[in-house]
Amino acid sequence: EARAIKNSDLINTSGYGYSRSIFYSNRSRIKSFNGFKYFTGISEAPYGMLAECTNLVSIEFPDTLQRMSDSMLYATAITELTIPEGVTKIDGLRSCSSLKKINILRAEAPTSTLSAFGSSEDSYTGRNTYNTGENILYVPTGATGYDTGVWLDPLQNAEKCGFTLSATL
Repeated sequence: EARAIKNSDLINTSGYGYSRSIFYSNRSRIKSFNGFKYFTGISEAPYGMLAECTNLVSIEFPDTLQRMSDSMLYATAITELTIPEGVTKIDGLRSCSSLKKINILRAEAPTSTLSAFGSSEDSYTGRNTYNTGENILYVPTGATGYDTGVWLDPLQNAEKCGFTLSATL
């Protein structure tokens, strides 16, 4: 019998840290998780859910997602993300060094922790292209809150993540 997948279904409760993720043992084989958008019973992507999936280049989030937990996409190869309008908290984009484009559909900036976009050269989001002008944060026209806090530094700091803010969605 089919049933909706819940937040707790994504965690192996016998482990700790990244090993808690049900994806961890297959992390090097996962290249795409576009089917994640069909997990409509999910409101929070758990800690380290896809951490160290170093070949992961594509993911689509369910519209029901509200929180991207710490290290959710840690050390993945994702280059572009679209974050649904319902996401109110983002903690999981540090060490996404290949990330170049972030499309956030929410007009008000989601809250984020100090380390959401990294805290050192080896963990800054978009670090592979921070000084090339390719890193762009797209937000809706008239969006607010993307010019303060961690959205400004480190994300838009030219010496750290190097993202340019574009209010064009």
